[in-house]
Amino acid sequence: MQDVADPAHPPSRDLTDRIARTWAADLSLQLDRERLAFLTGIQAYLELNPDPMLGERELRDVFSLLNDVVQGDQASLALRATHAIDSLCRQHLLVRADLGGIAAEGEFTLSPLGKTLAEWFGAHETLTQEGLEVMLTRIRGDLAGVRAAAARDGDDTHWRTRVVAPLKLTVAGLVEMIDRRQRGMDVQQQETRERIGRLLEAHWFDAIDQCEALLRDTSATLHELHRTLMSETEGVANLLNEIFDAADAAGRDEALDAVNHVRTQIERVAAWGDNRFQSWSAYYQNVHEFIRSVVRVDRQRALRTRLTEGLRGFAATPWYLRCARQTPYRHLREPESRLETRVIARPVRERDQGLRDHQTEGGLMERLVDAWRQELEDTGRLDLWELLHRLLPSHSDDELYRLAGELLAWMVEQGEPLPADGWGWRPLGTRLELQNLVVKRATGRGKTDG
Repeated sequence: MQDVADPAHPPSRDLTDRIARTWAADLSLQLDRERLAFLTGIQAYLELNPDPMLGERELRDVFSLLNDVVQGDQASLALRATHAIDSLCRQHLLVRADLGGIAAEGEFTLSPLGKTLAEWFGAHETLTQEGLEVMLTRIRGDLAGVRAAAARDGDDTHWRTRVVAPLKLTVAGLVEMIDRRQRGMDVQQQETRERIGRLLEAHWFDAIDQCEALLRDTSATLHELHRTLMSETEGVANLLNEIFDAADAAGRDEALDAVNHVRTQIERVAAWGDNRFQSWSAYYQNVHEFIRSVVRVDRQRALRTRLTEGLRGFAATPWYLRCARQTPYRHLREPESRLETRVIARPVRERDQGLRDHQTEGGLMERLVDAWRQELEDTGRLDLWELLHRLLPSHSDDELYRLAGELLAWMVEQGEPLPADGWGWRPLGTRLELQNLVVKRATGRGKTDG
């Protein structure tokens, strides 16, 4: 059973008030491995049975199963089960649901705190692109209904039931689901990093392929999540702005607070996606640099072994790096500069002529952009060097140089850049060199409401 917040009396979000209330509750958790496993077992039992409660006999059966799994002492089974049930009840993780103990045999269920702990240890819900798109679509659909209700206006009951309550319960609940799955994704990333470290420590050079596969899979997942968040949260923000404007015009302070609360949660979700994408990109580069410069060079771990032994034995046998100091050059006299400073001037007419030429050539991009856009739709990709190389026979280096900057910005807006592995500088004509860029056609872009 999970408590549902009353829309008319929302819980306090003041930082100081929450800290004071928690301190005054005088609650501390003491869970060893056995009782934590018992807690997750109770949650698993409740998920598999339609009855939301279980009796004392079922609790003891769950503990007996736990005892069989860990091969515990059978002689003290009953006593340990009694102490475990009592401990979970005293810590408000397990609560009685039989009207205060009037029934002959108690009926129990997990408290919200106990359920949260059991769910976290029982299974880590990870964020996927499909799940994220479904939840964001539901959020946008619910916000569209709230926007329509706010636009119709009404009395206090209308605003409380059709605007404030959906924002605080439905929309905020969906955002919390996304946040919980994000935390599961954080745990999964941490496990991936630890697994890469264990693979390199155990197998060194032979683990390169497995490590690179883990890096690629996680990078692809984060890239899709980041792209989905960036495209979908903009539409959610537009809907919230419209609801805020309607509530502000009607003078509904409670609705304004609810909108601000949901907006803060949406901004936190988007900030999570951006932060995790950047931090994983840095980790991705560091691991590849380590594999390239250390693992592939020192395949037998000879250098690593010698360096480790040298560091461990430094206190007993210090060692140092000796470097030759270069003798400074002697200046027999102070240098004298006899270079004459000449003012560089250019005729105004020549400068104006260059500006006029640039203005007349500015229509080259407009004449070619339609054909390039059609090529992107037909082939699914555009290559910067190939597009400019086609124009090489009929255009000068100066024209291609100016066109390259405009074309680069346009390609980034039209498609998604492919990874830059292997891109190098390629000659373009007799005077230019170009670092290539390849983009693919963007797919799955969400349309924004509003």
